[in-house]
Amino acid sequence: YIGGAGVAKGYLNRPELTAEKFVANPFGEGRLYRSGDQACWRLVGQMNGQLNGQQLNGQLNGQLEFLGRMDRQVKLRGFRIELGEIESRLRQSEHVGEAVVRLWGEADAAQLVAYLVAANNEGTQQERQSAVHAQLSAQLPSYMLPAAYVWLDALPLTVNGKVDLQALPASDLSVRAHQYAPPQGDIEETMAELWQALLRVDRAGRHDNFFELGGHSLLAVSLVGRLRERGLALLVRDVFVEPTLTALAARVTESAATNDSEVPEQRIGADCRQITPELLPLIDLDQAEIDAVVASVPGGVANVQDIYGLSSLQEGILFHHLIQERGDPYLSRRVLAFESRDRLDAFLTALQNVIARHDSLRTSFRWEGLTKPAQVVCRQAQMPVEERNLPAPTLQHLVEATDPREQRLDLTRAPLMAAVVAYEPDVDEDGGRCHLALFSHHLITDHLSTEFLIAEIDAFMAGRQSELPAPLPYRNFIAQARRMSAEQHEAWFRAELADFDEPAIPFGIVETLGGGETLAETRRTVPADLARRLHEAARRERLSPAVLFHAAWALLVGRLSGRDDVVFGSVLSGRQGIRGGDRAVGMFMNTLPVRLRLNGRGVQQAVRETATRLAGLLEHEQAPLALAQRASGVRPPWPLFTALLNYRHSSVRSGRDPASASDGIELLEASERNNYPLTMSVGDLGGDFVLTSLTVPDIEGERICRSLESVLYAMVDKLEREPEYPFARLPLLSEADRHELLYDFNNTEDFNNTEDFNNTEDFNNTE
Repeated sequence: YIGGAGVAKGYLNRPELTAEKFVANPFGEGRLYRSGDQACWRLVGQMNGQLNGQQLNGQLNGQLEFLGRMDRQVKLRGFRIELGEIESRLRQSEHVGEAVVRLWGEADAAQLVAYLVAANNEGTQQERQSAVHAQLSAQLPSYMLPAAYVWLDALPLTVNGKVDLQALPASDLSVRAHQYAPPQGDIEETMAELWQALLRVDRAGRHDNFFELGGHSLLAVSLVGRLRERGLALLVRDVFVEPTLTALAARVTESAATNDSEVPEQRIGADCRQITPELLPLIDLDQAEIDAVVASVPGGVANVQDIYGLSSLQEGILFHHLIQERGDPYLSRRVLAFESRDRLDAFLTALQNVIARHDSLRTSFRWEGLTKPAQVVCRQAQMPVEERNLPAPTLQHLVEATDPREQRLDLTRAPLMAAVVAYEPDVDEDGGRCHLALFSHHLITDHLSTEFLIAEIDAFMAGRQSELPAPLPYRNFIAQARRMSAEQHEAWFRAELADFDEPAIPFGIVETLGGGETLAETRRTVPADLARRLHEAARRERLSPAVLFHAAWALLVGRLSGRDDVVFGSVLSGRQGIRGGDRAVGMFMNTLPVRLRLNGRGVQQAVRETATRLAGLLEHEQAPLALAQRASGVRPPWPLFTALLNYRHSSVRSGRDPASASDGIELLEASERNNYPLTMSVGDLGGDFVLTSLTVPDIEGERICRSLESVLYAMVDKLEREPEYPFARLPLLSEADRHELLYDFNNTEDFNNTEDFNNTEDFNNTE
């Protein structure tokens, strides 16, 4: 037990947990916190006395010896789990007399196993087990559910009468916790095989739920891509609508896309002397335009591998680059430190090898004199590396000299990456380290691609490049993004947005054409308790946590703009239906509008409507944003939205920051910007969530993050206790912010002396 001024008063919005963990202080005022740690006092010398009714012989010297956890906390795939909590829930079942839970296995193969003693003989063992698992599923998140149950006549005990954990029999983890139904037919068997590989489960039954087994939106994209490789077609939205294996299998259709037959082959050979229109099936250019493009490429026709059009988001990014005279809102910079010049050189060599592997990294862009913009893939592209002799402190001067708000890259020269090196070998405060500012442009990579690049750089530096998968050509994505016509996209967005004629603009800040020069970044980790409850709520509702964040963001945007009919931008991965899209490098994502109506809906109804809207949007994830704007009732110059939500998963499994995966390399800064005044990025790390806001100076990013957390707290609380509670009435402010606004800002004690304010002599003298 711990007490004193530094101990909190309880758990936020968890009265039952507060009552359990915070107890009355028998030694004085206040309360003590029950930590769950087991310890003993060391005794030295002789002393007679009593403690908790027990006679003591010796002297207490104040030192505590830690003996272990009373609640036997374990960590499973990133989640901290109290085994005692699972055991307590199990004992609440009418079928269970005694229960013990243990973690079996190691790392990703570890599983929870429940050992049970039946309370009665009612029904068969399988019937009792199904009933127990069903009850537990309604009370606990999926990551706390046992993978198997073992029924015993009695629990093994030690000579002291305690449960002997070491004597518990090993479990056959292939026995699933609920009644297992094997897949039926070729498609279900294929689906089960892919689930096992993607979700890292021992086996998948036909009644299993994709999200309950640990699935999320990025894994859904991977599932669709791997089905496509086997000649089977499935939409990502189907995973959200029908997440059970048997229901998904029923939606799978045969597809001829396994050989990418809809993608025209690359026709420009290495020995090509002249590129003609028939060699460019993915763009319409006449011969004069082609000749002008080829003439502008270093090395001429021999260095041109392909020419094709731009994706929807690439067109938007290029537009914002062209309207800026200074800086670039989509130029990213990472600042790294290296322990030696050798480590820096190894990093740059590895990066150049990665550039050589991927078409998108050897791409430049042309637009002048063309009827439509084009991207040109070069066969070879060397990244420029500039070395600068900067005064001390080197790092500070490097950061100032490479400010992306001031810098621009030449988009007509591949690769759209550049490096600036500053090196002071004999400066003590820098430890002889090298510093690197690395630029890259969003025209050629998105967030997930950056993670892949970091992993590949690490592989080259570790000599594991032979293990890397074959690179996928970006041209396949450009071809497949055209599968749905503009008319189909426009019809869907017109049905969604035609009657939406007044945008929801937080704080009245309309500007979306800026270069992001003044955006401030705020980073905040979602409290562990809230993260756990979000996962629990998502499991109960059988959807992705991304849906909960979208619903909460809609409410926040609505309240900040005074609107109950809200449209905001959502960043989509853009990778569904792309063969190998879950591991391809390039710019795939797209930003599209999501519309939600806030009034007249309970919390649960609003969440489910959000899921439906997002599922429908996935079918149009490569539609141009300009088309969606035209289909709406919002007329220029008003923007369709000014607030953006970017929900993204981390795909690189590593305990370290992926940008510093190699020894001797440290990530010092990673900055991103865009042209919106309010952006919230949600990093889904599997168990935890990280919020990163980008805001203009008039918007306080820290308060926005806290407000989003407040909405999320209230949302999961109402989903648990009162799902019909009006969604629009969820509180926007935390208790601390509410107190500050209502009381701290309204503290008028300093103004009680009105003598100065009532002295009108000076004001009556008008001379």
